[in-house]
Parts: sequence; C-alpha cells; structure tokens
Amino acid sequence: MIRGVGARGNPPCKRQKTTHGSFSRIGERPDTQETVTGKRRLRIQHAHHPAGVSATMTSRLGGNLQLASITGGLATIASTVSFAPQAWRVIKTRDTRDLSAGTYAITVCGFSLWLVYGLMLGAWPLLVSNGVCLLLSAFILAMILLSPAAKQAVADSLDPEME
Repeated sequence: MIRGVGARGNPPCKRQKTTHGSFSRIGERPDTQETVTGKRRLRIQHAHHPAGVSATMTSRLGGNLQLASITGGLATIASTVSFAPQAWRVIKTRDTRDLSAGTYAITVCGFSLWLVYGLMLGAWPLLVSNGVCLLLSAFILAMILLSPAAKQAVADSLDPEME
C-alpha cells in the first residue's frame, strides 16, 4: 500500500498498486484507476470490450461500439472466407504452379501466431477465425509442396468427379 497525494491537491489517500502497474484508491470503483503520473483514466474490462479496443478508441467512435463490432465481424468473415476460393481452385484444377510456397509459408506462420495469441487471451473469435484461415492456408501450402501424384490423390479424395 502506498500513501499518495490526491488529485487537485486533495488530502492524501491510501492507494494500492494493481497488477497492471498502475494505482487504484482503496475502496474505489473497479472501473477506474490512477496511473503512476496521477492522471485518472478508465480501466477497460475485457468482458465488455473486444480485444484491442481502448477507452480512447471507444470515445472516438462516439460510443458507437455496436457499429464497430458489426464492421469487425464483417471484416472477419471476409478475411476468413477469402482463402476458400483458392483452396477450391487447387482441388478442382490440381494446379499450384502460380502459387508462391514462401507466401503461404509466411501466411501459415502468421495464422499460427494469431491462434496462439487467441489461446493466450482466451478469445474464441480469434481462435475460430484464425483456426479456419490456418486450416485453409495450410492445405494450400501442403498442396503446393506435394508431388503431382500425391496432389492428385488428395484432390481425388476431396473431389472424386474430376478425372
């Protein structure tokens, strides 16, 4: 517990250090905290705000977090679905000559890291969207790296109508 001076010259108050390195007054509401410099700010509760949304961002949005959530959801759907046409094209044509193994290797690494990040945060939207993207991009990478005979066998098992 630390003895400090209150804001605007108020009498000293008892403060305690939080787990985030800032200070909160004993008995104060849990949604506010005082930084080391003494400035007050809103503490974000992860259960009420999507990952990465700060109080500053929320106020800049004019409090319209619902519109931001809808926009984020649509962006997630578009990003996740964007790999499906390429994966389907690889299955249908069995052709990966024009695809870059390096690009897909980096993409797979990126989605793997996003998946780990989502696990660390316990954020299921990150886990689901990046898990789907990881599966699709890893499939495309595997098809790029497979021999023509193995590529044909995989594609035949997924789309047997092709000769």
